[in-house]
Amino acid sequence: MTTRFYCIWKGRKLYRVLFAGQELFCGALDECKRFLEIHSAKTERARIASLRTPRRRHPTVTIYRLASRKAARAAI
Repeated sequence: MTTRFYCIWKGRKLYRVLFAGQELFCGALDECKRFLEIHSAKTERARIASLRTPRRRHPTVTIYRLASRKAARAAI
């Protein structure tokens, strides 16, 4: 990723963050640095998460039983 000067807009210098020829972000130099920090942290978290083996969870099964007519009448 590279940061390059883009233009001066309303007296403010704007820079672009480019990756593989595509613009990812445009802003002041401090904002571009912050974007790069956040972006690298997110990609690192995603990479670590992809290396982890997924947890195996057993499906929850609920069984409903119907009472017989005699038991239903006795409850009344």
